[in-house]
Amino acid sequence: MQLQWIVGSMVLDLGSMLAPSMIRDLPEEEEFILVYACLAKSRSGLVRRAVAAKEVLSAETVAALASDSEPDVVKEIVSRHRDKLSEASLTQIIRRGWSDVNSDIASRVEEYREADVFAIAKLLSESEDPWVRAILAGNGLAPKAILKQLTVDPDASVRRASRRSLKR
Repeated sequence: MQLQWIVGSMVLDLGSMLAPSMIRDLPEEEEFILVYACLAKSRSGLVRRAVAAKEVLSAETVAALASDSEPDVVKEIVSRHRDKLSEASLTQIIRRGWSDVNSDIASRVEEYREADVFAIAKLLSESEDPWVRAILAGNGLAPKAILKQLTVDPDASVRRASRRSLKR
């Protein structure tokens, strides 16, 4: 995809360095949903990340960006579009094992309303990364049954965090 800026009779190629800052400045209005859907298909991870940061994305664009190969794009989707991420998308994201992304999900697992929060928390509790499990254990709004499970986790910091969360 080639991004261009047309000024009068001149056509300027934007390239992947200038485009993200211009995308960030585009309005958060419904009339741009199709523009963002098109930009989400860019070969540039920087462009896709700028699109992922927009609040007015369709559920289809969110799902497409949730499948992105760039962790920074997915992290942006995870942090900004909790209300649009399906359980299938979240499961796919979590199974990739990206600690940064999974930690973000674990810290606010209760806010993913389009998914079964218990199922997502269960999947996170089975992460090989103790940091992800500790973040989940420290989330006092995570399902209590999962927090109870984490009180016997092999990692001491996870056990401590889950016990603290259950006392709140």
